[in-house]
Amino acid sequence: MPGTRQRELRRRSVRGLLKAAEQKKMRRISETSVIHSSAMLDIKTISKKELWLMGIALYWAYGLEEKEHRIGLGVRFSNSNPSIIKLFLEWLIRIGNIKKREIGFDLYLHESRKGMRDEVISYWAKATGFPRAHFSHVYFQKNKIKRKSTLKKINHGLIRIRIRKSSLLARQISGWILGIKKYYWKEYITGGK
Repeated sequence: MPGTRQRELRRRSVRGLLKAAEQKKMRRISETSVIHSSAMLDIKTISKKELWLMGIALYWAYGLEEKEHRIGLGVRFSNSNPSIIKLFLEWLIRIGNIKKREIGFDLYLHESRKGMRDEVISYWAKATGFPRAHFSHVYFQKNKIKRKSTLKKINHGLIRIRIRKSSLLARQISGWILGIKKYYWKEYITGGK
């Protein structure tokens, strides 16, 4: 029976390919772990100046940019990654001299998460170290989500940090960003001379 023999050979071939793929995946995971461990040793301490630059770069990427028609909104920073949120909060307190009482949060959740409101507030309160009272604004969005995997990723929503009476700090951050842009634009134009 040649057909049966060919099917068996195909099954063995597929099993062999799956086993090789799994071994390759495990090797890649192991190599990545070694690289991460080694790279983590490169970060010994973070100076105040380095923290200052990291915060500016984060704000440049995720902060609310002040526009001429939108002056005075103050510092607004949004993200869904708790590590990035914690780092920016540290920056606000250590670099921006912002007091905890001046910080408020807005949470944005998909409307399918309405029943998880309290759970999400607890999650962000624990992640940030701020009391639940700081999370007074929760907004539900009605956008369409095409894949269930996307819905799982936004389980704890998006958090926006709001700083009260911070329009001057927002302008200062904007100036620092302009300074970085000018430095690198000059480098680009002059070819580093």
